[in-house]
Amino acid sequence: MDVLCKAKARVLDSARLEYATMKLRGEIDSIRDGWFGQRLNNALLASIATYHDLVPGFKQTLRDNGGDLEKFYETVAGMKRLGKAERRKKLQAFSSLDTHAAPARS
Repeated sequence: MDVLCKAKARVLDSARLEYATMKLRGEIDSIRDGWFGQRLNNALLASIATYHDLVPGFKQTLRDNGGDLEKFYETVAGMKRLGKAERRKKLQAFSSLDTHAAPARS
């Protein structure tokens, strides 16, 4: 096993141990048992990173649409016309904005 694989295995083992410790302390429930029980690989980790990278953009898009889900869905559906890279860039542009603000209501 090469150095990078060993380092990755240590990080994942540490994450599993921390998860188990947090459960024992009662800080979290068992909702992620399935996730930690599976074989973690680069594709799975990349999909999670992508999700978390884009959440701020989707939250801002919802705020930009006044919290109106129908308008939000229309806006997001309209992004289909953009290329993948352009769509990602547009959503990532919001990553530095406050993502904890509640959506505006009309």
